[in-house]
Amino acid sequence: MLAAGCGDGGAASSAADGGRLADAGSDEQQLRACDVPEPCFESTALMVEGRVAHVLLFDCVIRGLAAGTPGRYLHATDSMWSDGSVGARHTLLLQEDGSALYTRAPHESGSPSVEVGEPRAQRCVLRPRSYFEACVAAFEGYVAVPFGTPPSQEAWTCAFGSGGAETASELDWFERCEDLSPIACE
Repeated sequence: MLAAGCGDGGAASSAADGGRLADAGSDEQQLRACDVPEPCFESTALMVEGRVAHVLLFDCVIRGLAAGTPGRYLHATDSMWSDGSVGARHTLLLQEDGSALYTRAPHESGSPSVEVGEPRAQRCVLRPRSYFEACVAAFEGYVAVPFGTPPSQEAWTCAFGSGGAETASELDWFERCEDLSPIACE
């Protein structure tokens, strides 16, 4: 799917304003408001009751990152249990030069209550393409069947990162990141 724009009514940027965004809410909302292509649907890595469950729609995202295809990539990591959940929404804008603008927006509901913090935009350097190519290889043959055979540990780490049953995950896709202020789409 290739979708220009964000469709959420957020503030837009232009070359005339240097790509800076008007106040459009949180850093995550501002990155989602950037008028850039979305080459993939949002993907999800899901853990249920502390066990790896499945990964959905991840193939496009990981192949896009391996190829260095510019655009906005959306990925969610969630851990659900009988009385709550914890997770994170990851928004990544891959730039033409290979750098990435990124937010991690943790969320939680139910019990036990966990600290999730506020999402902050960062400018990041992605790991080498060979890392993402290894992730693609780790997913070869995996079919996302709910509650079927889970992906390999290597594939799961690519899709879920760190974190666990009661902690919002952090993706291992970056060599380094630094805070980004002010937010700019380019």
